[in-house]
Amino acid sequence: MMRRISLVQPSLSLKERYGTLGQLGYIEPHIGLCYLASVVRQNGFDVQVVDAQALSLDLMKTKELILSFQPSFVGITAVSQLITAAAALAEEIKKSNKLIVTIIGGCHITSLPGQTMLDFPNFDIGVLEEGEDTLVELLKALALGRDISLIKGIIFKKDGNLIQTEPRPRIEDLDRLPFPAFDLLPRIEKYYRVGVQSCSCGPTISLNTSRGCSSQCTFCDASIHGRYLRYHSAGYVFKLLKHCIQKYKINNFFFNDSSFLLPFLRFKKLANLIEKERLRIHWSCMSRIDIINEEMLSLAKKIGCQQILYGIESGSQKILDFYKKGITLAQIKKNIALTKKKGILAKGFFIFGNPLESKKTIKESIDFMMDVGLDDVGISLFAPFPGTIHYNNISQYGNYINRWEKMSHYMPVFIPHGFNEKKLLNYTKIAYRKFYFRGPIIVSYLKRCNNFWRIINFLRAGIVFIYYTFFERDI
Repeated sequence: MMRRISLVQPSLSLKERYGTLGQLGYIEPHIGLCYLASVVRQNGFDVQVVDAQALSLDLMKTKELILSFQPSFVGITAVSQLITAAAALAEEIKKSNKLIVTIIGGCHITSLPGQTMLDFPNFDIGVLEEGEDTLVELLKALALGRDISLIKGIIFKKDGNLIQTEPRPRIEDLDRLPFPAFDLLPRIEKYYRVGVQSCSCGPTISLNTSRGCSSQCTFCDASIHGRYLRYHSAGYVFKLLKHCIQKYKINNFFFNDSSFLLPFLRFKKLANLIEKERLRIHWSCMSRIDIINEEMLSLAKKIGCQQILYGIESGSQKILDFYKKGITLAQIKKNIALTKKKGILAKGFFIFGNPLESKKTIKESIDFMMDVGLDDVGISLFAPFPGTIHYNNISQYGNYINRWEKMSHYMPVFIPHGFNEKKLLNYTKIAYRKFYFRGPIIVSYLKRCNNFWRIINFLRAGIVFIYYTFFERDI
């Protein structure tokens, strides 16, 4: 019976992902693969996890590592930027052993199932949306030689035709999932790192304690987990934190949920558990900015929160409304001030180059990020990902460079009318220069240099950042 599967994240260098700022980028464990691995292992399969990104493996070395495990199945996860690399890997696997079943999952196949299967014929089966239940059922059927046409949530080829089955309901009780199989990853403290702007004091694990997002932001693809929120319970999250501390000796965490602090009742229960057992952790999280209140921030600070990352996106109310963010500039100002008042660092994410972007709206964003009191900013470029409402009509707003390997928030794949690539990138550099080369921000970073690990990181980052921001002339 075939009971062995390799789960793979194809290689993508930091330079390919972030461009010139690649050396400042982060490498975090792929928690989706880790959940899949734990569920599949729980159901009696031997599992290998190959994180080619963390291990810096090229295509052939990735293939060799997979084949050394002698799997009957290879499951590959891919965002849009990785889909061609995933297809190349599937092709190499088939060249070596055509009997190995190649399975593709992730947001790209979920958003474009038919097109992906037609464009890349070396994928045998696509797993759509959330994969845990689907993959287990699929592997059991394949191992026993059974028909897979009644399995929900897949697309596959049969007799030259594509067959897409009905969608599988998303998992409502997330607590039934076993803990992510971090033990199948390469050593976390050696191969993974957070970004230099992080407040982490050392090795960090990124966690997702919920799935889905209730926001309606038009630049975001929610096809995997949906537009509604489901949560692990406070008890599950607490046990997972203790598990990471005890097994991996890590007490730094980044909560990658769309809004970790919601629902507030769950967060209060978690905080009570952390306080009761005197769990010493350092953490940061993502959050919508309009849900913040003083009680929430006080409690977060009390149990180790050091930084909150807010999706601000723009300093233009017109752009915020276009994105359907559902927030106002006044709300942002108020809650950034409240975050700072509670002694928590505030980082704001901005997107440049959206379909309605102009020199005026970029200037509004730069002025806003400097005046609103942020400690850090991250600037990305607008990208019309498959699954978003802009994907099919983006050409009316500017020039879209339709190349999957460039589909990243850090490379100019979309150039709005009135801009060119150089001009758009230069605005990003101007914004970074104006924000970071100010006395208060420099002093803030010097205060964060409270251990050798941070000092080395900041020095390395400073050299790269100065090179990047001053490499080209101003507009």
